[in-house]
Amino acid sequence: MSAAQETIKSGRVEPAGLKYYSERAVRFLSSVRFGISMLILLVVLSMIGMLIIQQNVNGF
Repeated sequence: MSAAQETIKSGRVEPAGLKYYSERAVRFLSSVRFGISMLILLVVLSMIGMLIIQQNVNGF
């Protein structure tokens, strides 16, 4: 059997256990969708912080 046939036949072996979940977590945290979600959350929380009326604080 040639090397090309062995390469084609050998499929991707999924990592098992903790390594698999850590790779998925790192892939999710580095995704564009997660980054955009965090930016939107930051904007929403900043707007809420701006709109909430604060009480007067002496000496501040």
